[in-house]
Amino acid sequence: MVQVKQCVYCGKEYTLSHPAQKYCSTNCKRAGYKQKQKQAKKKYKQKRKNTSLIKKCRWCGNTFTTTNNTQYCSDTCRKYAIQEKNLLAVYRYKKKVKNDKQLYFAYLGNSNIREGMKNNFRDELNVVEAEMRRLGIK
Repeated sequence: MVQVKQCVYCGKEYTLSHPAQKYCSTNCKRAGYKQKQKQAKKKYKQKRKNTSLIKKCRWCGNTFTTTNNTQYCSDTCRKYAIQEKNLLAVYRYKKKVKNDKQLYFAYLGNSNIREGMKNNFRDELNVVEAEMRRLGIK
C-alpha cells in the first residue's frame, strides 16, 4: 500500500519511501533543518535576553548586571586585568630564566657574537666573556 504524505517544509504531497520520512526532497530537508536551527537560535537569544545575571567584577570587585558571560564590569577593568596578566607572565618567565642559567647559555651567540668563531682562542674567550657580562651571568 502506497502512503501519501504532506511535506513539512513546502506542503507538497509525496509518496513515502521509508516510514520516518518528513520531507519530499533533500532540498526541502536541508531548508527545513536550517529553518529549525534559526528558530531554535532565535528562541535561545530571546530567552538569554530576558535573563540578566548579577556578577562580581574580577578586577575591581563591584557588582554589575549583564546578559552575557563577561567577567569585568567595564572595558577599563578588562584592560587593566589583561595588563596585569601579561606582567605576571613576564615576571614568571624572568624568574624561571634567572633560576635556569643553562637557558642563558643556550642563547649566548644570538646578540653580540655574530661574526662567527675567532681563530685565536684568546679573542674568542674575550667575546664570550663580554657576552656573559652583558647577560649578567658572570
